[in-house]
Amino acid sequence: MTEQPGIDPSDPAATLRVLGQLHKVPDDHPDHVTVKRAASHMYKAIKAERKLAKRAEELAHDRAITELTATGLAGPDR
Repeated sequence: MTEQPGIDPSDPAATLRVLGQLHKVPDDHPDHVTVKRAASHMYKAIKAERKLAKRAEELAHDRAITELTATGLAGPDR
């Protein structure tokens, strides 16, 4: 298993520092808007990833059940 490249170790600390200070910035400030949009994008990407993973599990389960039934049995004409 190869190690995947990560992000600079100081970046998460900077992110948490910015998020900790963000409540002091007015809602209409460009920095606040930028961080809010980035957070929203990340949330949506994670949500979509989880949805795809769940769907893949459901399809694998359905496939396994179908293979155990008469519908999934391989006959001479298949």
